[in-house]
Amino acid sequence: EATPPANSPHQNSSEEPVNSDDPPLPPVTVMAVDDNPGNLKLLMIFLKQLKLTAIGAESGAQALEIAASQDLDLIFMDIQMPHIDGVQATQTIRHSDKNANVPIIALTANMMDPQDHSLIENGFTAIMTKPIQQSQIAKIISHHCNNTQIIAPPEQSKPPTPHTTSIIDMQLVQHLAGGQLDLAHDLLALLVKDLIADKPSLEKCYRQGDMTTLIQTVHKIHGGASY
Repeated sequence: EATPPANSPHQNSSEEPVNSDDPPLPPVTVMAVDDNPGNLKLLMIFLKQLKLTAIGAESGAQALEIAASQDLDLIFMDIQMPHIDGVQATQTIRHSDKNANVPIIALTANMMDPQDHSLIENGFTAIMTKPIQQSQIAKIISHHCNNTQIIAPPEQSKPPTPHTTSIIDMQLVQHLAGGQLDLAHDLLALLVKDLIADKPSLEKCYRQGDMTTLIQTVHKIHGGASY
């Protein structure tokens, strides 16, 4: 099935409220699409904490299956994914009978990517640069799901200044994980696991001169390291 089951890690995340004084968001269904497990986990937790109905997709193909079968109010779409990337998935949704007019927010690890200038022309509603903060997600949903247009992506919240010479600054990692230390450790563990798993592929691509796959893998690592 395209939709993860109820006990999927992409459906059940910590649901501690972010701030009880914040105005409630509209009761919407949001799909988050990212092939990086750590990035997707963080997005799903942020959405769940905002008390929204959240659906996770681990690939462009899975996103298309979900979009063709379920009513969605907004989509967060990663750009660089293997096989069916975010641009291809978005163009397919825009030409489909279901969810064709849903706001689709591009998620990219690098705003200087040469293709970024064409994302809006390719059907995206707005562009957000990783790492994404929960306050940005709330602002995007509040504006777009209340029929209010956003001219530019919300500003990034400023992370704390690195205060250590160690390889990993856990204060910064915790900040990017929404202040949740346990989640920060989980995301860091996922990143390390992915790095170990991707090392043989990187070495093989380099030896064989497969620059396309090499760049895709490096971009995936870059996106995961943004958090």
